[in-house]
Amino acid sequence: MKDYLPIFKHARTALIVFALSLLLLLSSIAAVSYFNTAATKELAQKQAALQSTRSEIEVLTNDLQSIETNLADFKHLTRLGLIGEPDREAWMERFNAIHQASGLPPTLRYALAPPAPFTDDPSPAPTDAPPQALRHDLQIELTGIHEGEFLAFADKLAAEWLTPYRIENCDMKRADEEGLAISCTLRLFSLPLPTNSEPAPN
Repeated sequence: MKDYLPIFKHARTALIVFALSLLLLLSSIAAVSYFNTAATKELAQKQAALQSTRSEIEVLTNDLQSIETNLADFKHLTRLGLIGEPDREAWMERFNAIHQASGLPPTLRYALAPPAPFTDDPSPAPTDAPPQALRHDLQIELTGIHEGEFLAFADKLAAEWLTPYRIENCDMKRADEEGLAISCTLRLFSLPLPTNSEPAPN
């Protein structure tokens, strides 16, 4: 053992440097491992937050698309007069234009009744109840036409009038050899907006 002492004395500096180098290496490995673990954890947190943000953006995007769709439908129904104040004059202008373009004899007579509640319930509605739907009955009379011509006119109304309606009743009878006398009631509808609502957007 004594023979090795001189060797250790001469190599002491190298051994100390080696030990310090080894300690520094181990410390570096531990530090790198710690920071790598911390970075991995932070990255996972950021990815989770990013995924959550993406999910929120997707939900908000879907909500926005739904709002835009509903708004477009609302504007369309408002233009048709189904929501808000109905443009009864525009209804009849389009009706007359379609009749004139149909080539039917100029025997049309019509009368648009005043708006009336859609239901015939006589009991008054509560003051805080939403507005009731209204019906607008259009009584039309046509003479000197054939059944096929009237059906074609009804199809043209359904395609071009852009005012939803339904035929409540029709009475057809032969007036003379020129054709039929047809009397029908067309029912149109509208839904008033609450009085405290905002004006419909343009």
